[in-house]
Amino acid sequence: MVSRDELATSFCGTAEYLAPEMIEEIGHNWEIDYWALGVLIYEMIVGIPPYYHKNWETMFTMIKTKPVKYPDL
Repeated sequence: MVSRDELATSFCGTAEYLAPEMIEEIGHNWEIDYWALGVLIYEMIVGIPPYYHKNWETMFTMIKTKPVKYPDL
């Protein structure tokens, strides 16, 4: 449990849904939940997460550096 002014340093969750702050281990708060919600909505519409790669290292680099691409539906 952290207070409002503290940042959590946990590293947990489904790899495809991790926010850049969690991957970089710089500390995060409840706002990363919005990131995960956005990934979920994207996956529900498109069919795959916005940053998917079978290699986790590559996927984490994509999450940290690449802009999201929105396909024509």
